[in-house]
Amino acid sequence: MTAATSRWLAMRHGNFDRIAKVRLASEGLVIELTGIDPVAITSRLLDGERLTHSDKDRSAVLLPLAFPLGGGKRAVTSTGRIVTNPDPILIAALRRARSMVEWQRGLPTMPAGPVSRYDCNILRLAFLAPDIQRDILEGKQPQSLNLENFKKLDVPLCWSKQRQALGYGTGSEACSTE
Repeated sequence: MTAATSRWLAMRHGNFDRIAKVRLASEGLVIELTGIDPVAITSRLLDGERLTHSDKDRSAVLLPLAFPLGGGKRAVTSTGRIVTNPDPILIAALRRARSMVEWQRGLPTMPAGPVSRYDCNILRLAFLAPDIQRDILEGKQPQSLNLENFKKLDVPLCWSKQRQALGYGTGSEACSTE
């Protein structure tokens, strides 16, 4: 809620004194704000957020949230944008690994073996499934996937098994051994 109100009000401090009321609605939280420009807030809303009420004194903004339905893990999940966490160290290692491999007629080749122990450890990054490499570059990899953990893992060449080994869950495809 702090991040949302900071974005709506374009302020870093003093956001809570503008909050008049917070109430629970079926779609999430409705936050009533005082002394604000509704037009300015509307331009700062993310997908799913909307201005539900506005007059000269107050404006109400819906912050969409999904609440768990009894039992299970107790957490609040935002239905807004996906939060990404790019790991600059992992991204740099992936780029370095890809620069060591050349592709000729669809097959990987290397003009020379890795020079350092570090290069040997990161070379396997170049052979990850394309969607896993994309996730790393976009910061959408599992939180447990960082360079230190990757170096300790035995990562298979089969792409669907890579997903499972790296913490993406179960792979749905079987890899042939031919």
